[in-house]
Amino acid sequence: MTTKKKNDLPQYVIGVLIIGFIAWQLIGYLLPDEKPNYTTKSFMQAIEERSGGADRWNTIQKISFTKKFQLLDSTGHIEIDRLELHTYNFTYDTQRQIQWDLEGDNFLLVQQNNLLFQSKNKVIDSTITQAALSNKLNAATFVLGLPYTLNSPTASLSYLGLQTFEGVSAHELKASFENSKDIWRLYYSEETLDWLGYWVETSDHYSLVINDVMTEAEGFSLSRKRTSYRTNAQKEKLYIRARYTYDNYKITP
Repeated sequence: MTTKKKNDLPQYVIGVLIIGFIAWQLIGYLLPDEKPNYTTKSFMQAIEERSGGADRWNTIQKISFTKKFQLLDSTGHIEIDRLELHTYNFTYDTQRQIQWDLEGDNFLLVQQNNLLFQSKNKVIDSTITQAALSNKLNAATFVLGLPYTLNSPTASLSYLGLQTFEGVSAHELKASFENSKDIWRLYYSEETLDWLGYWVETSDHYSLVINDVMTEAEGFSLSRKRTSYRTNAQKEKLYIRARYTYDNYKITP
């Protein structure tokens, strides 16, 4: 009898260990995963990493893409229907240009370091101010570079936790900038940190922009299709203001 009990002891211990392991796995499965307790800094780091990485983005040598957009008025009438080619080169000096055709004419917006101009059929248009050209070019590149372009000494950022965006739970990041009255609120998926869209309060209107489709290029998460709506102060949609389609991303790391 004594020998039998001694032989049963290892089996008993093994059985207890197996049962304990199964119970531990079951408890881990049933309990909800611990949610990150984000600060503004840690959230910025998280969404930058999810989007491809700030260090990698800031060392890009070249990037080009096509941007097709339609601008509509409150009745649905198309005000602008344009296909642009964007080309940015950071190899040596900063060179950015946007090219498009309109009613048989070719337009080119160029920045090369401090040189900034727009031409029509290779003739420089001196009637457009430098401020207008700079705003036009910076607006185009700012959204392309989100969230990395939020890392600016002129930006004030606040992580506001989980909010509801288009019926789903999403992280909200608030951004404002020096010398600007615009307030941006950017939204990212609670689970995946995918960029869902943003809402902007300007001095004269409210804009809601939804990322309908995202795409990947060289490891970066970029917008493929987005829709812009005019809204009221309660974020209720009034009408479609613009549709954007980005294509043919080419990136030289």
